[in-house]
Amino acid sequence: MSEVFNGKRPDLASWLQEQGAGCGLSEIILSMAAAGIDIAGVARNAALHGQAGAAGATNVQGEEQKDLDIISNRIVLDHLASCPAAIALVSEEVDGLMTNPGADPA
Repeated sequence: MSEVFNGKRPDLASWLQEQGAGCGLSEIILSMAAAGIDIAGVARNAALHGQAGAAGATNVQGEEQKDLDIISNRIVLDHLASCPAAIALVSEEVDGLMTNPGADPA
């Protein structure tokens, strides 16, 4: 059930602040939430744009990649790359640790 405060549902940023989440953690969660919204939009129309099939490649675990795997991965990485709190990134779609050039390690 969703919580209601003063007759309104709180937005995610407000809820995180009320929970005492640190600034860095909040930035990462909000970036992932925004990525999720973008991925939902792409997935909703994937079949119409020919993005619902196999991509013809395999990921680092040897699994066949789907177009949506690659697109979703790019969306998440783009969102996290613009998040200073995300210092390093890992993905099953990419081999190895990726450092975030836009990170603020402070």
